[in-house]
Amino acid sequence: MLWQTLHNAFDSNKVISFGNSFVDTSKIASPIPTVSLKDAILEAESTLGGAHNGIQPMLRYLARPDGSVALVRAIQVQNSTIFIVAYVDAHSGKVISINNFVADTTFRVLPIEKKTISDGLELLKNPEGLDTSPVGWNSIGENHVLTTDTVGNNVIAFKVLSNDGSTAKTTTGQIKDGQLTFDFTYDQTKDPTDPGNDDAARTNAFYVANEFHDILYRYGFTEQAFNFQSDNFGKGGQANDPVQISVQDPSGFNNANFFTPPDGQPGICRLFIFDQTNVRQDSAMENSIPIHELTHGVTTRMTGGGTAVCLSSLEARIRNLPIWWWGLFTAFWGLYKPTSRQPPVMSDSRPAPFCSGPSAKIFWSTYIFEITSAAGGPW
Repeated sequence: MLWQTLHNAFDSNKVISFGNSFVDTSKIASPIPTVSLKDAILEAESTLGGAHNGIQPMLRYLARPDGSVALVRAIQVQNSTIFIVAYVDAHSGKVISINNFVADTTFRVLPIEKKTISDGLELLKNPEGLDTSPVGWNSIGENHVLTTDTVGNNVIAFKVLSNDGSTAKTTTGQIKDGQLTFDFTYDQTKDPTDPGNDDAARTNAFYVANEFHDILYRYGFTEQAFNFQSDNFGKGGQANDPVQISVQDPSGFNNANFFTPPDGQPGICRLFIFDQTNVRQDSAMENSIPIHELTHGVTTRMTGGGTAVCLSSLEARIRNLPIWWWGLFTAFWGLYKPTSRQPPVMSDSRPAPFCSGPSAKIFWSTYIFEITSAAGGPW
């Protein structure tokens, strides 16, 4: 690696720059802290104007510009506008470095309360909630490295490029003036596989699944309730299981599905192209479809303690519950005002509210909707 660095720095057989990550081993701090954890947290909160979010601080070494190595406590501090890791020297008690997890991100998408692409895309800035996605939507790994792709702690949205699934492509945003932007338009006169439509579809799927995560988190689908996250921030449940969304999946047409394994294994959502119209349609651009599939992940995980086996039988699956759920979403925004106890037709791919599945599924979906309506619903 050092040779590669030098090689890239040569110009006309002369070294024009040099860099390394070596440290002075004589300047490594003692591994035993002399400042208490309580005092370190108070220093971080006072310096940054936020509050410790309860995540257990980690003790680690931090290389300094002068070649020395400091022993620090990595303390996460938040308020309504910041989310910062403060590195507090475990011997001096001072904040000597920070890492800001917050970055402005903009998505051109179909807001979750809208139904189809015909309702119009909007440019949304920072739609993520720090109370539900504390490191934002675009971060990965234990160190929460910011990404510029449709990859994050909750969701990975991609398109499979080979029949065997060995290669895939995510969508990359653009960084301008410190802001990450996913700004892709969708041309309904062109095929979903058009390059511009490709990126717009992956962006919308990434947004919808993340927004769904944040909304459901506030209503109890958290780490302890076996939700889908790469990092659970020490709050319970099994980690390393973000939702993986395959947009324009090549394994089928005119449908979509969701594979829900036990907690700790990623959920897999496959969104297919619909080819029953003159211009084919992308299911990723009709919000009720990914919401429908994502809801299967919620109900399957929350029933049976994260084992994902209790809703596996044909009789037990509440197939149309996701339609009712999308009705609640739209009702919260005042876009759906039912005139009866029947939910609306939620999908252009579904000719009637309850047109698929055995009667048991229809019964339970209708039953739940009628209970909601009788209770006054959210409308």
